Amino acid sequence: MSTTTRRTPPEAYSNATIYSRLSEYNSMATEVNGLDFDPSTEPIDAEVVMRVGGGKKHGRYWIGDSLIDTASTPTLA
Repeated sequence: MSTTTRRTPPEAYSNATIYSRLSEYNSMATEVNGLDFDPSTEPIDAEVVMRVGGGKKHGRYWIGDSLIDTASTPTLA
């Protein structure tokens, strides 16, 4: 989990789901990219977002929808 998420309590976010989504993304991104991967300084990993979020539900990615290039991101299938 990134240092930012560790230090920022859940109540600091205006949306109750953001903390859990960031925590899950950070955990999987570190698992996929190695312990040296720092989600707070690295570009968002679109494949991790797609995998942890279960694809593009309701036409949007789980987090960072406007940051992800859909043309270069593989689908779950």
